[in-house]
Amino acid sequence: MFDFNIIKKSINDLTGALKKTQLEIESKKQRREQLQTLPPCKADVLEMMMGYIDKRAAVYPERFLEGIKYYMRKPLELSKCDDHGYIAPRVIDATDNPDDFANVRGAQENMFFLFGDQIKNGLKKAIDAVDWPQSGPPIAERFKEIAELDTAIAELEEKEAEICQQARNAGIHIDRVKPVAVRPASERFTGGTPISPANKVKP
Repeated sequence: MFDFNIIKKSINDLTGALKKTQLEIESKKQRREQLQTLPPCKADVLEMMMGYIDKRAAVYPERFLEGIKYYMRKPLELSKCDDHGYIAPRVIDATDNPDDFANVRGAQENMFFLFGDQIKNGLKKAIDAVDWPQSGPPIAERFKEIAELDTAIAELEEKEAEICQQARNAGIHIDRVKPVAVRPASERFTGGTPISPANKVKP
């Protein structure tokens, strides 16, 4: 007499393996999305702002030289500062156009070079005063972990395909196992880029 329990066990084994693999895929994709969307930590924001300040400040000396080079050739013109009231601003603002005082980038370069430390300290105080949301790991660590997750997801999806192929080769049809509820159905992924709304299962 044919033992159907053997077939049942084989199907259950394949289904269980498929379910476990798909849950691992879902969990890793969820973590991947978290790394892409969790708020940055204070240190990362500060590093970005400090780097911008240093970059813009580094431009000022060259602009300063541009502003003063005319008077390097005609130093006596400096005596007219009190009469015209624009020579000193032209030198300090480091611009070839004495009326171009509204140049935002130029103003930033001036302030960042002349008052960089004060501005940095003020920004640090501002960040410390903010009710900062729960943040994720540092940005540098995120890229490393995302790369590791992408490799793991690809391997798991290959394993998933192999399980399904084994079932088909044996003449067994296994529907795609619905992922265990690690989060609401509307937020689960069916594959592809995790952050794409098109790849989310509709509730």
